[in-house]
Order: sequence, then structure tokens, then C-alpha cells
Amino acid sequence: AGLKPILKRVLDDFIGEEAASNIDIVANDAEIDPERRAWKPSWKHQTLTGLDKDVSVTEYKEALKLESEDGTVPMIIFIGDGVSDLAAAKHADTLFARRGLALEEYCLQHRIPYYPYDTFADIQKEIINIAKIDDRKTKGEGLPSNFNPRANLWRKASSKTAVPKFVDATPRDERMFVWPETFSEVKSHNDAVTVGK
Repeated sequence: AGLKPILKRVLDDFIGEEAASNIDIVANDAEIDPERRAWKPSWKHQTLTGLDKDVSVTEYKEALKLESEDGTVPMIIFIGDGVSDLAAAKHADTLFARRGLALEEYCLQHRIPYYPYDTFADIQKEIINIAKIDDRKTKGEGLPSNFNPRANLWRKASSKTAVPKFVDATPRDERMFVWPETFSEVKSHNDAVTVGK
């Protein structure tokens, strides 16, 4: 897993500090001592395979729900590549999986929609497209057009009556309500769901 200061610097350089300031990064942190030019990683949710990203994302979402008037959280975009990303991928409204690596293989095997990427430029291009499509479809209100009901994430609506709520729905109930067409037999590995390229 990357360290928050490094990821922030990459975002600042790639999209600019102003745009990057609107993005929350959920990652391990580091204490930086500029005088000694040293840093010390601050590991959280550690397991034998590294950062437990599933716990980190879940904890982040719960904190955001508490801060929100109606329990909604912003769109979750997850970017990953390896085995340590598998459990957290289910929380994403939008998932980017590095082309040819373990997360992409997992998405193909389990029919999880994702965008393949090779570089951050690929991700930037797709996020711009996603934002345009979402704005055109929703006019900025209600559910995002690429809402992920498995993660039970809601965009903050402009009014409390704009978005119907699931009340204590189990994951199975949510899937049946939102994705009835997916309750069919998987026919082959080639039927995997991908978006983008």
C-alpha cells in the first residue's frame, strides 16, 4: 500500500493542488521530519499481507456517515492491482484494476465491473468521462449513475426526499432489488463484465 504523503504529492503534481485537495486519500500515513529529511511510516490495520484495505475503507465510510446529515458518503473510487486489494474492491462505486495483475484477474473471475488501467493518465481520462456521464444522467442529484449497491453508498442528495433509502436491507435483498438480471447462471469466463477498454 502506498503512503498518504507520497500519494498526495503524486495527485498534486498530476491534477494540481486545488483539485487534489478535494480528494480524501485512505492509506497508511507517515510522519515527516523536514529538518532531518526523514520519515517514519505509520501503519494501520496491518495484517501479514500488509494494510487491510477492507477495514480502512469501511472505517472511512463509517466516519463519513457520522459527519453527514443523512448518512450518505461520497463516491468511492478504488485503484488497485494486487492481492491486498481484493477485499476492498467490493466497496468501490468505481474500480480501477491494473491491467494484467491479480486484481484484474479477480474481477474477471468474479464478474466485477472495473476499468483496466496502465497509468494514472488512463484513470484521469476515465474519471473525467464518468463525471461527465454522471452529470448528464443525474443533473447532480440522487444516486450516481454508477452507484454500487453492494457497498450501500449514496451520494448526498440536494434534498432529503430525492433519494429512496434501503432500510436494513441485507446484501442479498439489495442485489435482488437492484440487479435482478444478475441472478442467473454464469455461463463462461468470457462473460466477465468489464467497462472501458
